[in-house]
Amino acid sequence: MNKFIHIRQVNQDLVLSDVFELSNTGGLTVVYTCTNDDVFFSVACCSQRDQFSRTIGRKVALERLLKEGPLDILAAVHPIGDSIIEWIELNYFDKPVKIFRREHRWVSTFEEIA
Repeated sequence: MNKFIHIRQVNQDLVLSDVFELSNTGGLTVVYTCTNDDVFFSVACCSQRDQFSRTIGRKVALERLLKEGPLDILAAVHPIGDSIIEWIELNYFDKPVKIFRREHRWVSTFEEIA
């Protein structure tokens, strides 16, 4: 069974506040599937020029997982979503970024952390 994580882009000035503003553009969608020992996942990145769409993100991420194989394979350590988020923070971009859990959403500025 495939599961999805959506990471929305937010306004940098508000990311550390309790109130934040979701951007209509940008973001990531992660698809993952698990065995007893491993987590296989792939990512679809929404351009800053494109409207964020969960539906399109799920479709693109799943197609990549099925056609190109997983971006990486992680040990199945619970909570699995947190393990995937940590990998993306450190490995997906050229420089590390911070992804936050706010109001039941994963959000980020996608800017490198100092």
